[in-house]
Amino acid sequence: MKIASTFFFLLILSTSLWAQPKIWTLDDCIDYALKNNLSVQQIQLNVNRSFKQLQQSKMERLPSLNASAGNFFNRGRTVDPTTYNFLSGTLSTNNISLSSSVNLFNGFRVRNSIAQNNYQLKADELDLENTRQSVAITITGFYLDALMAKEQVNIMQRRYEVVRQQLSYTRKLVQAGSLAEGELLNVEAQLAQADFDRVSAENQYELAMVNLQAAMLLEPEAGFQISDPSDELSGEIFQRYPSPEALVNEAIKQHPSVRSAEYRMLGAQSGVEVARAGRYPSLRLSGSLNTSSSSQRQRFEIIPLGFDTIGQVAGSGDPVISSQPSFDVQGRPYPIADQFKDNFNQAISLQLSIPIFNNYRTKNAITMAEINWRSAELNMEQQRITLRNNIYQYYTSALAAKKRYDAAIKNVEASRRSFEYTEKRAREGMVRAIDFQRLQSDLQSAENSLLQAKYQYLMSIRILKYYLGQSINR
Repeated sequence: MKIASTFFFLLILSTSLWAQPKIWTLDDCIDYALKNNLSVQQIQLNVNRSFKQLQQSKMERLPSLNASAGNFFNRGRTVDPTTYNFLSGTLSTNNISLSSSVNLFNGFRVRNSIAQNNYQLKADELDLENTRQSVAITITGFYLDALMAKEQVNIMQRRYEVVRQQLSYTRKLVQAGSLAEGELLNVEAQLAQADFDRVSAENQYELAMVNLQAAMLLEPEAGFQISDPSDELSGEIFQRYPSPEALVNEAIKQHPSVRSAEYRMLGAQSGVEVARAGRYPSLRLSGSLNTSSSSQRQRFEIIPLGFDTIGQVAGSGDPVISSQPSFDVQGRPYPIADQFKDNFNQAISLQLSIPIFNNYRTKNAITMAEINWRSAELNMEQQRITLRNNIYQYYTSALAAKKRYDAAIKNVEASRRSFEYTEKRAREGMVRAIDFQRLQSDLQSAENSLLQAKYQYLMSIRILKYYLGQSINR
């Protein structure tokens, strides 16, 4: 009986645990978004494509090897390729060949193509990392918005509870004749307004949660919950980087957008060398193995017929025998296997190609490659300027948010002490409802300012980590 009861209890406990909704951390939200984001998937395909292009450019250093086999039918007057004799009728031929060739020199085109594709692959990989970080920043923004809306709900709920309690002891004081009925009406109006603000905050929180799920490409769930991140609100980043210039110098070395632009510039430089290879001679070594057969090909055999009588001796009539024997030539079928063996041949060639004039294609290709190189240099410089401007902006914003946050903490503490003192006096009927409402509004305003400064500071720190090339969700 005890065993059955224990089993039933464990079953109920495991079922209840299984039914609990998942609480999403910031890491969970970012990881889910990265797995489903279409931009990340698209750039991953670019990385895969660049990897295959690099592999192919490396394979160009190896010799090629090709085999071919063919069967051909001809009717009428034609040439037998195995004997080079003219024939009339139907002819069937078979050809088998194995050929190979290798570039000995082509103006270093292959080497520079490998370098160009290698830079392209590195640039695409950094673009992928930059996109992943951008998605993480976006999700972090929606996540922090949801957390701020959640805290706003708590603030409005606390205000509602305070006003509700105020209504309770105000009603008692009015019934006791200590306060006028108008004070009670004022508190009831404050409670209605507090309830309205609470409902509005709850609606804003639900909207923020829907926006977060939409950014994650997650189907909206009614029980979707998030956890509070353990973010430090210290000024460590400002101690490590006392000026935006110090942070810029570090970010230029680390940020994937700048590094990607640098690799694309190097790739464009290698592209110029690839185009210049068209000015150089090229040397190619080729070899082949070939054999063939023909349906009209015959194997001829000589059959001796003996010595022919070519006359008679005058007078005696004795026969005169030829001193040379006579022969007969007969054609027999020539087996295909024997033809393949007898017609087998090898060939080797060394081909030198010297460019003399090709309608200015090489010159124009070099010019276009140099333009692409210059464009890549300008893009790299533009990325650095954009990075510098953004860092200065977000560094200043983060520092201002930190100062506002520190000041807001002091403001909330002072407003809370004033409100708590006034609340005690209000319970004794010594404070008018309108004065109590004013102090309550001051406390709410201070808490809202603290809330905004806190999450603005958190977001600014995350963005600065992004520009430093650091993981923002770890």
